[in-house]
Amino acid sequence: MEESTPPAVVVIGGTLTAWIAATRLATAFDGTVPITVLDTAHRPSSQVTILRPGLQRALFDPLGVPEATWMRACDASFSAAVKYTARPGSETPVYLPHHPEIPSCEGFPLFDAWALDRACGRTVEPLDRACFREPPLMDAKKSPRWLDGRAAIPYGWHADTTMLVHFLRRKAVRDRGVRLVGGDLLGGLRAPDGTLTAVHTTRGTLPGTLFLDCTGEDRLLIDGLLAEPFLDDSCRVPTDSSVTLTSPHDTTHAIAPYTTV
Repeated sequence: MEESTPPAVVVIGGTLTAWIAATRLATAFDGTVPITVLDTAHRPSSQVTILRPGLQRALFDPLGVPEATWMRACDASFSAAVKYTARPGSETPVYLPHHPEIPSCEGFPLFDAWALDRACGRTVEPLDRACFREPPLMDAKKSPRWLDGRAAIPYGWHADTTMLVHFLRRKAVRDRGVRLVGGDLLGGLRAPDGTLTAVHTTRGTLPGTLFLDCTGEDRLLIDGLLAEPFLDDSCRVPTDSSVTLTSPHDTTHAIAPYTTV
């Protein structure tokens, strides 16, 4: 009887994505499956990371980490909407809340009523002001939470990328038993059917049954080792490039609870 290979997970890359994946897997497996992170040299793609709503429930709640704890550790702030400025043909900014659905009334989306009134000339109010509750709150720079901590509206966060990586790495290694290996990816070992069974690194060979490429644009595993073709999706993303900036704390106007684009 052929012996089965014991399960093991190897995460390639020391990026934020890598440590989110390693932490979530370690929490889910609860020590039953060994997880190793090959922390390869990389450059953070941005100084600031935008975190979507639901991350607290999906990542930090299973870890037992309160929202206030990781926010302080990562210099995080709230982001309840995206504020689009300098739009072609308009000087008025538009807020797009993070929740995906347009509110409805008695089963009918408010967008339908707004579109009809707009077509009939009964209103010139922008879509975001007519259909969402967030714009006035964002103009006033109000917190998306009540004073007792309950969420008033759906919201995400801004966080310092490097600080968040360090926080998750500490939690994963110290509390969840994730093995950290620093080094570079050199090659791989495949079974006769082509399945990847191990990766060779400058620190030795790392066997595994599941390998995750979390090296970002470097694609060290998928592109460099496995030579899988890159699928260009630029036709679906109408953005040539984006830049994120970390601005100093504005003691006069407070911290904006939204993302400005």
